[in-house]
Amino acid sequence: MSIRRPLALSAFCVFFLFITGHIAHAVPAKDDAVRTLTQPDGSTFSARLYGDEWFHRYETAEGYTVLQDSGGYWVYAERGADGALEPSDRMAGRDDPFSALHLRPANSWLSNALSSKPALRARSSDRSGITGTQQVVIILVEFSDTPGSEGSAGLHDADYFANATTGIVFGSDQGKLSDYLDEVSYGQLDLQGVVANGAWHAADSTEVYYGEDCGGGG
Repeated sequence: MSIRRPLALSAFCVFFLFITGHIAHAVPAKDDAVRTLTQPDGSTFSARLYGDEWFHRYETAEGYTVLQDSGGYWVYAERGADGALEPSDRMAGRDDPFSALHLRPANSWLSNALSSKPALRARSSDRSGITGTQQVVIILVEFSDTPGSEGSAGLHDADYFANATTGIVFGSDQGKLSDYLDEVSYGQLDLQGVVANGAWHAADSTEVYYGEDCGGGG
């Protein structure tokens, strides 16, 4: 099933663009490229860059955050007592990691770090930013001609969208919308919500009927 089809996502995209337009204060780091990082001893490993111009980090291909220690070696990160990321004594590509996947600084540390950056603080004050817990209702709508393998008969049930860990909207796993908004807002935005009635709702007419004023019903 293409999740582009439900009416629900058309409305939700408007909400998403509204929120991200208010919280985008920095240029995202380019995270679609796999990079090769080299250790001082010549060994290498693959990593991706995440974050933005203010706070960014590398993660191994497996998803473990790494930092350079005082000797220039890339080591697995751990979270210190103040919530900041610190280098551990385990070298990336050689030792087994022990921290959680996709480790980021604690939100409390990010908030303090944010307030210490005058340029970023000035940007933030120029915007009516959306912060705090935002409750969202997703309405899943299937058309009268929705194929039998999609909608209520498909794999994308309410849990697919709303599961607190794996749901594509409210999930806490990396790459889910809620996780993304938490990161780019430096922990200031918490997206929560439900799927209305926990089920799909049947529309009376076809997809083309509802989309004919949108340039072809696509």
